[in-house]
Amino acid sequence: MAQIAREYSAISKLEQGRRWSEQKLFRERVERELRHGGHMALVADITVPDLPSGKATLVAAHLETECPPACRMRQMQALLAEIKEDKSPVVVAGDLNTTSSDNTPTSIRNEIMTRVTDYKFWISSLTGCL
Repeated sequence: MAQIAREYSAISKLEQGRRWSEQKLFRERVERELRHGGHMALVADITVPDLPSGKATLVAAHLETECPPACRMRQMQALLAEIKEDKSPVVVAGDLNTTSSDNTPTSIRNEIMTRVTDYKFWISSLTGCL
C-alpha cells in the first residue's frame, strides 16, 4: 500500500500541468489508470480424472484496455504461445477488452483535436458561457 500511496503523491511538474490543462481547458478530468504489475493472465492446471490426460488447463486472461488493438493482439499471441505445447484441454476466458478503437491514455493534443471536431463540445461551451 505504501508503494501505491507514493505513486499518487509523487506528481511531476508535467503531471501538474496536464491536470491544470484538463481543468482549465476542458472543465473535466481526463482519466488515467495506474498499473500495478504487468500480469495479463493466470494459468492453472486442474485435475480432471475423466479426461485422457487427467488434467485441464484454465486461463483467466485480463488483457490491457489502455492501448491500441495491436497491443492486445500481441498480448494474446504471447499467451497462446505460452500454452501452445499443452496437450490437455485448454479453456481461455476472462476480460479480453476487445475493441477496435485505440484506448491509449490520452494526451492534451489528442483531447484538443477531439474537441475541435466535436460539435457537442462547442454547443456546451457556448451555452455554458451565455
